[in-house]
Amino acid sequence: MLASNSAFESIQNPAHHLTPRTFKKNGVYFASFEASIPLNKDFVLYFRNELINTPQDILAEHPNYKNDYVISVSFFPELNSLSVADVKEYYQL
Repeated sequence: MLASNSAFESIQNPAHHLTPRTFKKNGVYFASFEASIPLNKDFVLYFRNELINTPQDILAEHPNYKNDYVISVSFFPELNSLSVADVKEYYQL
């Protein structure tokens, strides 16, 4: 299952060509895949959400250990000028 705080613009699975079921619950956007897949290939997802270029952070407390936290900080620097269409064309998605 894939979760996002903004709507998905694109979700691609080039190795298995699966289409996700997407839904929104309590302000969170989800994508899930209902399939049995062979283990002879990696499961690869390319996705883009509306806020992909916006820096984000997530702080979570461990459910069983008091005062145990994890933080995730993500940001995507713009390293090239390729569009989603350019990448799809290159990878023939």
